[in-house]
Amino acid sequence: MAVHDVNEGVELTLTFKDRDGVARNPTVGELKIVAPGGTTTTVATSAMANPSAGVFKRDLVFTEPGTWVVRATCSDEVAPVVGEKEYFVREPRF
Repeated sequence: MAVHDVNEGVELTLTFKDRDGVARNPTVGELKIVAPGGTTTTVATSAMANPSAGVFKRDLVFTEPGTWVVRATCSDEVAPVVGEKEYFVREPRF
């Protein structure tokens, strides 16, 4: 797991594929971001950049230290769970 500092940002990239492995946009997809304090933010794919079929991008700035969890899901047959990733965030040393 990579280590990030508070106020550092990352670009999240989600890729949705059908059962044949072909990238395509989900009917309804979303990104859930859970901050270390328990606050959950849900972002619909319709509110994200969509540079190509099945690919969505969103910037995330870490505002508090601890473990952040990011999970992408969709409600149709593309893929029920696209993926989940954790980010460890620490207070800056300087």
